[in-house]
Amino acid sequence: MIKAALAFLALLLLLGAPAHAQRGAATPHPLTEADKADVKRIEAYLQGLDGVIAEFQQINEDGGTASGALLLQRPGKLRFSYAPPAQQFVVSDGHTITYVDPVARETTAGPLSATPLAVLVAPVVTFSGDVTITGFERGAGALRVTLRKTTEPDQGSLTLTFTDRPLALSYWIVVDAQKKATRVAISDVKLGQKIDPASFAFENPRARPNN
Repeated sequence: MIKAALAFLALLLLLGAPAHAQRGAATPHPLTEADKADVKRIEAYLQGLDGVIAEFQQINEDGGTASGALLLQRPGKLRFSYAPPAQQFVVSDGHTITYVDPVARETTAGPLSATPLAVLVAPVVTFSGDVTITGFERGAGALRVTLRKTTEPDQGSLTLTFTDRPLALSYWIVVDAQKKATRVAISDVKLGQKIDPASFAFENPRARPNN
């Protein structure tokens, strides 16, 4: 479980890591008018995600699995709490995203803006500017959109998959710069929930003054 949680946070932070070499901008995927309309629907749907409580199941590149609870509050707040007996969690306060292992008293942190999931909780959800649509697929009752950082396309990708009519986020896949993928599926999604703000707060015990 610890390995699974660390792998998840590593993927989040690696995708946002500074590129060692610039290879130009991401290549946009050509979109039809129907595609553009669906992209607008997806942006509007994500913009409306607020007060979310859901379950998640994670599958890593090596086949390792983990599960737990997801909390999402716009703008910028996320929490992934791994199911017992694990006590690890990943939390974003709107600025910093942090992996926490309370037992080992270990933390790993980075800016939320450097993670692919920042697009899900941005104040304004738009698949342009800092991100570029590099893939778009329409299947039987499903839509799939792949995003890359516009100026650092080699750093990885985020693919969001939705069931359609009604539109709903089903799962996402994060692929890092080393081509390692982590899939996170969500289920039992509840919207418009009142979430305790303390759920997204984290105080590093090492930062506390000695008594």
